[in-house]
Amino acid sequence: MLGQMREWMERTWVLALVCTFAAIAGLVGKPGPAAAEEAYSVAAVALEGDPAPGTGGGSYSLSIQGAEINDSGDVLFYTFALGGPLGFIGIFLEVDGTDTDVALTGEPAPGTGSTYGNIGPPGVNASGDVAFGALAGARRGMFLASGGVDSAVVLDGDTAPGTGGGTYASAGDPSINDAGDIAFSGSIAGGSSSDGIFRSSGGVLSAVALVGDPAPGTGGGTYTSSIVPPFDPRINAAGDIVFVAWVTGDRRGIFIDRGTQSVAALDGDTAPGTGGGTYGTPFLGGLNASGQ
Repeated sequence: MLGQMREWMERTWVLALVCTFAAIAGLVGKPGPAAAEEAYSVAAVALEGDPAPGTGGGSYSLSIQGAEINDSGDVLFYTFALGGPLGFIGIFLEVDGTDTDVALTGEPAPGTGSTYGNIGPPGVNASGDVAFGALAGARRGMFLASGGVDSAVVLDGDTAPGTGGGTYASAGDPSINDAGDIAFSGSIAGGSSSDGIFRSSGGVLSAVALVGDPAPGTGGGTYTSSIVPPFDPRINAAGDIVFVAWVTGDRRGIFIDRGTQSVAALDGDTAPGTGGGTYGTPFLGGLNASGQ
């Protein structure tokens, strides 16, 4: 009975994985005439038991997560890799049918004098540059893998711009655009703000929105202390950043930064097409290149 259950779970997992990748790529779920007119093929990108590159004979485990596809058709994911000399948590990128390892536990973490430990969800752009968070010894940092070279974007203890001398205590999961700009949330130790949204552009860090800053569309309210994960910001090709934040009055909203900030939706505001209904609690959606 247990063997049959495991077989069913494995088949379900494989189907879910293939469908997840296909759905991200727009290969399935196209209703109407377009489905009959356009032919698509679906291929597995990674399956449990497949060799995991860079692990010395390890293989992908059951927990493949975070599938993301870029505009070049490369598929990014992170997972456990079992076997080989050690068990790994790794980030992998499939390019033209070939998997490569981006970062693995135990590899040197630049700027830390230590190695990667637990690795968090990554993001990828059209050039295959990968931004990711990872624990390195006693410090957590955000890193960029580009052209086969890893570099540190920000580390715990680094100065957080705009915070009056505060330092990063932790950083959330990153979003990276095709220009290599990275958006992320971070909690702050010391200084004038407890947390905020930040941008890395050309290696320069800047604050986008900080707790205590004016929140547009709120009638004079400010961002409050919950401008942190799990509502990690997203950045589009134009460099616009969308994020979710709590504001004065215990309300939550979706905000967009295009150099100046605006509110996209705020709980309690009228929701169009609902006959007078109002938004409940907004969750983070997507942001296209046009800022929609």
